[in-house]
Amino acid sequence: MTQVTLHIDSKKKWAAIKTILEAMDIAYDAQEPVKEVSEKEQMLLQRAEADVAEGRLHKFKSHREILGS
Repeated sequence: MTQVTLHIDSKKKWAAIKTILEAMDIAYDAQEPVKEVSEKEQMLLQRAEADVAEGRLHKFKSHREILGS
């Protein structure tokens, strides 16, 4: 059995995903979030999104590529 965890941030998206799951006869368990995102986590998310938007990210390299192995 495979288990997937999704974090869906809007009721509209959840409605679309729920329709697909039901059409494919896939069992699911929906849970409401236990807590809100902390202020620190929100700040980290905003910084990460800014890094992506401003192109401050580098292409992923494997450890072998970095070490020249």
